[in-house]
Amino acid sequence: MGDPPRFDFEPKAHWDLGPELGILDFERAGKDHRGALRPLLGMGAKLERALINFMLERAHARARLYRGAAALSGDSASLYGTGQLPKFKEDLFKCEGHDLWLIPPPKSP
Repeated sequence: MGDPPRFDFEPKAHWDLGPELGILDFERAGKDHRGALRPLLGMGAKLERALINFMLERAHARARLYRGAAALSGDSASLYGTGQLPKFKEDLFKCEGHDLWLIPPPKSP
């Protein structure tokens, strides 16, 4: 692994550096009672997407085990309106305490 890097300054923790750079907003995210708001802003959100894409591509290229799929979400009214409920209720995931359902991607043939 090697030796840890040495700096000629005192490194800051991410929770201090992020707000200073304007890429993290823990205070705003903490006010969201549903926990849906992420603390990442601007370049922080862009960095997260880049890291996710990098890791997915790396895993895919190395092992060829990853098959990309995204889950969708919606409330009960949306799912009834699109015909997902009640027909596919057993295939959906309900978020307890919230009117939110996660819809899995279609199964591969």
